[in-house]
Amino acid sequence: MMNNNTLQQSLATALQQAAVTTDIIPMQNYMKNKFAFFGVRSTNRRTIFKTILKTNGLPNEATYQAVVLSMMQHEKREMHYCAIDLVIQCQKKYSASNDIDYITTMITTNSWWDSVDGIAPNILAYYLKQFPNKIDVVIDNYMKSNNIWLQRSCLLFQLKYKQHTNEQLLFDLCKQLSTSNEFFIQKAIGWSLREYAKTNQQKVYQFVAATPMSNLSRREALKHQSV
Repeated sequence: MMNNNTLQQSLATALQQAAVTTDIIPMQNYMKNKFAFFGVRSTNRRTIFKTILKTNGLPNEATYQAVVLSMMQHEKREMHYCAIDLVIQCQKKYSASNDIDYITTMITTNSWWDSVDGIAPNILAYYLKQFPNKIDVVIDNYMKSNNIWLQRSCLLFQLKYKQHTNEQLLFDLCKQLSTSNEFFIQKAIGWSLREYAKTNQQKVYQFVAATPMSNLSRREALKHQSV
């Protein structure tokens, strides 16, 4: 197994070597200049990540969370994406009930829609499937936090659950957040409902018709409504 410090440094070095200078500004502009970038597009970044893991193996269970959180604090955004990918690789091998602590830290570190949308429906989703007894307390804590990224995570963690979606929980969360003026909350309400409509279209459309919500949420929820 690779030493955790070596893993982080190897990724940073490889990303720097693969950087395309002309891609830096467009990538930063796309993220509203909130983050600095090496200038490595997603396809190439994933190839680099897979190559390094294939060569060196996963980090050890005792310390991989620390390196993940360190990567999430790196100055370049591509390292944050690699941190998310690393957890997705590790979580099926290393899984514990107290993982929610570092998952929450991931969500709230350098938060923006791109990182949260990678963490919530993949990492948080997997954790809550493994430990369903934690759902109530996690959702309650996240909703009471008034942190829009934790609240967005509540809406999106069931995005890939399909027929296993807790419909009542989804609808209750959408109702609770329906008065929010935050764009990323309104968008997430619509997205979560639109995705669940692929499993139960009638129930979603009935809910949307009966529930006051922003025009953005309603529009997103009904985006693929059958004519």
